[in-house]
Amino acid sequence: MNTPSLTNITNMTNRLILFYKKRLSFYLFKDKLTLNQLIPLDISDYKKEKKLTPFKGISSMCSILLLLDGRIAIVSNQGRISIFNLSTLERETTFLGSNGDTTAVCQLKNGLLISSIGKENVDVTIWDIFSKEHKVHVYSKAHVNEVTKIIEVDNFRIATASIDMTIKIWSAVSPFVLLFTFIGHSYWVEDIMMVSYDMIVSGSDDKTLRFWNILTYQSEGVIKDVDCCSHNSISKINSDKIFIGGYLQFSIVNVISCTVELQIKNNALINVYQF
Repeated sequence: MNTPSLTNITNMTNRLILFYKKRLSFYLFKDKLTLNQLIPLDISDYKKEKKLTPFKGISSMCSILLLLDGRIAIVSNQGRISIFNLSTLERETTFLGSNGDTTAVCQLKNGLLISSIGKENVDVTIWDIFSKEHKVHVYSKAHVNEVTKIIEVDNFRIATASIDMTIKIWSAVSPFVLLFTFIGHSYWVEDIMMVSYDMIVSGSDDKTLRFWNILTYQSEGVIKDVDCCSHNSISKINSDKIFIGGYLQFSIVNVISCTVELQIKNNALINVYQF
């Protein structure tokens, strides 16, 4: 059997959700699997044993997010966000953005959901997933090109990264304004992450890792020759170290000293998921 190409794994307490490039297959596993069981994974066997359940009514997706209340949001490529109850696997609500693909999604600690839609002149929308009105605010034309990542900075700010080579800091409360734009990368910004209460790290296709102070809005350093090739390349190992995955190499970086501690080339390890 030709097993579809595995594109992502999301851990949900004692269960896993896997989704694939080929065909429609968003599966909630009833039993926790080990990595040995995932490679290779014969979907047909699990269907026969009734160990998995497909989510119904989803035709395409770009990401999946475990919400703070235990529900999940499945984000489609057409700007549609569907909220599912994990107990019943029933869709509870769906809300729509403007035309275009949803490229990034994030939930804030206060429960609000933020998504970006479009490839050019991108809108970033704040959603209230408990309200019938849904839309709280739209940052119109927030970025010139596709947004690759959205993260929460603190209780009143968010950060967005884009292939327009910028990282922008926004107010996530009224009056919902642009606070600052970090400029320094010479190619697409693929990923950003909070590494401390006052610092964001960004990875780019220009093969640099940059550190930005979100209190002073100053650059705090740059590390060169670091391959960061996808929207989820940066993973936090502990308070001092981060992992950066790439097609040509993967790196472990000390965020305190801004130095590379380990770098292994010719190994295409793009993402790390902790189970």
